[in-house]
Order: sequence, then structure tokens, then C-alpha cells
Amino acid sequence: MTDDKYVATVCDANSVDIESGWWLDTGASIHICKDRSLFKTYEKTEDGNEVKVANNFRSKVVGKGTVEFSFTSWKTLTLVNVLHVPDMCKNLISRDLLNKRGFKLVYESDKFVLSKNGTFIGQGYSCNGMIKLNLINNISSV
Repeated sequence: MTDDKYVATVCDANSVDIESGWWLDTGASIHICKDRSLFKTYEKTEDGNEVKVANNFRSKVVGKGTVEFSFTSWKTLTLVNVLHVPDMCKNLISRDLLNKRGFKLVYESDKFVLSKNGTFIGQGYSCNGMIKLNLINNISSV
């Protein structure tokens, strides 16, 4: 097992209602994807890492890779080092990792706007207390 620590703060990670799409998580330290078919590149991991969510539930990381998707603006976002965690019910994007890559996130009323270097990338909207991204589709090839 490595010393890496991953945190996801979604509160209903294990609810029965499986939700599609991608959700912005202001407390996550890593991007998390529940669906193996969404990965563009992928490698299995066997290091025993787990993610811990806000309710102290732990779930096994089974792989990692790259995920791409398109916003309704037709701009594509590529996420690298995304953890594959099949037990999660939401795909999570770490706000902090987006900030570190130079993205600007502006929250207005019930939506957020994502931009980089002054260029509009996409947006999302408030849904059940979280922010869901307005996407066209995921781009997978693995």
C-alpha cells in the first residue's frame, strides 16, 4: 500500500440511486470515476489504495487513467490520473485540481462557470446540493 491519501466529500456516495454525469466536488483531493467505460486510457492498480468519503465509508481504487468529455459549449476537458472507484455513485471532479491546472471557477446563483485564460470552457448547475456539469458526452476509447 502506498502513502497516498485520497478524499472525496460527496455525502451520498453509496446511495442506491446511481447518477450519471460529472459532479464538481469542492472537498475532493482527486478526480473519481465510477464507470470503467468512460476512460480514454486506463491501467489497473493493485496497490490497495482506497478513497474515503465524508461519511467515513472507504472504497477500493481498482484503476486509474484519463477521461475526456465535452461541455455543451463543445469545449473538451481532459482529466488525468482519474481514479476508477466502481463503488461510488457519482463521478467527481476535484475543484482544487482544476484550480491547480489554471482553471477559474466562478459561482453565480445556481450555476458555475469554468474558464481558462479568459476563455469560456463550460458550466454546470446546482442539483441536490452539488454542482453537475452541463456535458454533451464522454469520449472514451479503451
